[in-house]
Amino acid sequence: MNTHPHKPWQIATLLALLVVGGAYLAQRFLARQPLSALNGVPIVFYGQIEDQFGKPVGDADVKFGVRVYNGWRSTVDRGSVRADAGGRFKITGYNGESISVLPEKTGYIVRTQIGSGIYSHMWPEEQRAHPDPARPVIIKMWKAQGAEPLLQIDKRLGSVRSDSPAGIDLIEGRFVGGGEGDLDVQAECSDVSVGAGQAKAWSVRVEATGGGLIEAEQSEYPIAFRAPDVGYESSKTFKHDPSEQGITKYIFIKSRSGQVFTKLQIMFFIYDDAQDQLHIEMRGFANTNASQNWEPPAR
Repeated sequence: MNTHPHKPWQIATLLALLVVGGAYLAQRFLARQPLSALNGVPIVFYGQIEDQFGKPVGDADVKFGVRVYNGWRSTVDRGSVRADAGGRFKITGYNGESISVLPEKTGYIVRTQIGSGIYSHMWPEEQRAHPDPARPVIIKMWKAQGAEPLLQIDKRLGSVRSDSPAGIDLIEGRFVGGGEGDLDVQAECSDVSVGAGQAKAWSVRVEATGGGLIEAEQSEYPIAFRAPDVGYESSKTFKHDPSEQGITKYIFIKSRSGQVFTKLQIMFFIYDDAQDQLHIEMRGFANTNASQNWEPPAR
């Protein structure tokens, strides 16, 4: 039984370095071996591509990148494979610490942020990939149903008094009277003791006019191509985290009795020296045609 920690090629390299470069090069070589063993893991990835209806997306081109960081190389080895008619594919023949996968096919949009897997032994066992052809990684693509005109929203609204409600017209991008636009917002502020001083505690209540809203995850927001059917609430209250400068939220909005469906990144700020003025910025897209479609043009 061979109990030597190094492989024959490593021993030969070490001896050559001792002869040519002395102890310094040999020590550098040995120092890199643990990292190579931990991060130079054979990559095996099984994937299955499906559309939003759960049907396989066959014959898609799958681009991938294998992250290599082994003490000798720090790079990304890139390649591509093609899924079969059933949407399945396999990637092998690479060594690295992790892999990222991105499928492409005309008429489809990537719905999953990205397919990926971690193989490095520097990560806990439960977080590492465990390839199994019977349980491939599911990667979702959105089969385009036909893009519709969308109103782009990118507006710094300015400020309103935090102690009174204000309406927001998402279509015109301006403040209006309460109940007159798509959203009503109102901040609540109070001074709290922090150590020997005072700090401002505040929150913002957001109410949808003639509809409702859903708080979305940041990762979900960019890949939402259709407004949800259900799950809307009439209002939400967002509390400020003192460790953050402001409040940033991602919300899906149904307003004007279902005439407008909006996905919105909205940011609120109250500055200590601004006499409790609420500052609002917002970015997103709105379908103003009583349609839930948020699709971008298909590639």
